[in-house]
Amino acid sequence: QVLAIAGRERGGGACFAAAACKRVGAPWVPVQGMFRQNAAASGRRLLSTVPVSEIVMAAQAPAVAVPASRRLCVAPMMDWTDRFDRAFLRKFSKNTWLYTEMVTTGAIIHGNQDRHLQFFKDEHPIALQLGGSDPNDLAKCAAIAETYGYDEINLNVGCPSERVSSGSFGACLMAEPELVRDCVAAMKAVVKVPVTVKHRIGIDDMQSYEQLCNFVSTVHEGGCNTFIVHARIAVLKGLSPKENRQVPPLKYDFVYNLKRDFPHLEIIINGGITDLEQAKGHLEGGKVDGVMIGRSAYHEPFRILGNADREIYGDANGYSKTRQQVVDEMLPFIEEQLAAGVSLNSITRHMLGLFHGCQGGRQFRRHLADYVHKNDSGLHTFLDAVDKVPEEIRRGTAASDNPKTPYGDRALDRDSDSETVTLSPVHVEVG
Repeated sequence: QVLAIAGRERGGGACFAAAACKRVGAPWVPVQGMFRQNAAASGRRLLSTVPVSEIVMAAQAPAVAVPASRRLCVAPMMDWTDRFDRAFLRKFSKNTWLYTEMVTTGAIIHGNQDRHLQFFKDEHPIALQLGGSDPNDLAKCAAIAETYGYDEINLNVGCPSERVSSGSFGACLMAEPELVRDCVAAMKAVVKVPVTVKHRIGIDDMQSYEQLCNFVSTVHEGGCNTFIVHARIAVLKGLSPKENRQVPPLKYDFVYNLKRDFPHLEIIINGGITDLEQAKGHLEGGKVDGVMIGRSAYHEPFRILGNADREIYGDANGYSKTRQQVVDEMLPFIEEQLAAGVSLNSITRHMLGLFHGCQGGRQFRRHLADYVHKNDSGLHTFLDAVDKVPEEIRRGTAASDNPKTPYGDRALDRDSDSETVTLSPVHVEVG
């Protein structure tokens, strides 16, 4: 499987095409008006075509500065990390990387691109996670996504869902490192932003550290320099996505060893990390370059992200806000979105963890559950819910009133007593 660069051989195009091919580590020859990687030696069939104009842009463009290091990232989570959630999470940390829900190549190519790709300008740094396995389709989608302004394109090679695997992408791709390499190379050829891969430490009977190293080294050949590694294997048959987050044991040493054996690569650890102290432990001594946190950051954004800029990034000018400050900053955003026809619930369903563990927190969630869907709901509905929390709690600092007990596997809709409020959708953490 090789990348073909389609177009006419005119002027200096050959030079730029050659530079682009060099960038993905492959020789090229002009054949019938096309610049293409030399397939003759390998006998591999031609899969992907990319316009020369795009290749020229990629070859000419200077290296893109990464907005911030990936020392802390919020994981992509289906049905959760949409643009309204990310706009909310950004209020807590200016440096933490945010990732979209996984978006399939088919949804972008055949669906409403604005719906899937638009985001708010203050979400940076932000990465788009793509799901797919066809290099040509991935290249098309990466090029489209870059026009929207994403800072990174991430390929999902970690989701264990049977529905995803049946589409021949997600964690099942770990069995085909050469294909993943070609997917990365195809995207790298048409974008200037980093192309990264999120994956497991193994799948099914592919569980050895040697096999993991082979996967990483092979994919690196395609131009991937950043690997986000969920420190569990994925069991593709027999376990649900939820069970795949709990049953396979965590093997952090596999991820640490990757950083030791591939010091030139950026290695980000994911899986079972629920607070900043754990994150700092993983970062200590350069064991890894970054940490990705999933459900805990969604359920308890104040506890996880409230001090992240200072504690993880050492940014003395980073955000350190009270919950009330976050509320105040969200009000004009909510008002603007309501005026644009967005439902109140589309925004506030992501804010239910704002007062987790606080006096009045259950009443805050209860009020939203009771009134957010009513015909006359509006900004006042959210403000009335906020008023259920005492002012001294809302204006408390991250250091003084921050609960230390993480959610773990508890649902967001359960308090310490037995009363339950059903509020949040079922989700799949992708990889």
